[in-house]
Amino acid sequence: FSLAIDMAQEELAGLFALQDKARVMEAEIMSIVETLENMPGKPGIKGKLVDPEGFPRADIDIHTVRIHRNRLAYLQTDHQTAMKQIE
Repeated sequence: FSLAIDMAQEELAGLFALQDKARVMEAEIMSIVETLENMPGKPGIKGKLVDPEGFPRADIDIHTVRIHRNRLAYLQTDHQTAMKQIE
């Protein structure tokens, strides 16, 4: 009987750890979105990185935007996976 209780407590601790991890990811996601929306040129999370002629926009730091967008994509995928595990 005590073994079952110990297993349940371990499972519950794992669940709380996943929830904490999800909260940390959510905070980082919000931070990245805010950064992208407030950068010079306001590229946002889906704004175009090239001008109408197909050249890179001069009013934004394309490299930084791509790094942030890449990290955002990873975090969103990891968050989705964590939320499925929590369910």
